[in-house]
Amino acid sequence: MAEPSKFDLSDFISLIGAAIIAGMGGAFSWFAKSRDKLVKSMDALEIRTQKSLATLDTRIQRALDDIERDMKNWHNKHAVHDTDIAVVKTCQENTSEQLAKINETTRDTNENLKELSQQMTQMLLAMQNGKDRR
Repeated sequence: MAEPSKFDLSDFISLIGAAIIAGMGGAFSWFAKSRDKLVKSMDALEIRTQKSLATLDTRIQRALDDIERDMKNWHNKHAVHDTDIAVVKTCQENTSEQLAKINETTRDTNENLKELSQQMTQMLLAMQNGKDRR
């Protein structure tokens, strides 16, 4: 550099060049810091997203497990209902058979009572006719 009292064009260009290079260095530094912050933010966002997805996967799996359990319970209840229906049908068939037997027995008893009633009526008429003849 020339004497301090003499400031020529080359000194001025060197000073401007040094300022431009210093400004560029500052700008690069600022951009690098901004990029680093952005990368850190993106990494944090990715971690939060992965945690959220893991939580969501867990919640979905729990919901699926609940649905599967409910379906098994429904099938078990359905099987119990089928068994109950089969038992009721069997009871109805047995009751129907017993009622048919009772109906048949009642019919036979009524026929026997009818015959007995007719015989008793004939005996009473015969006894009445025997008294009337005397």
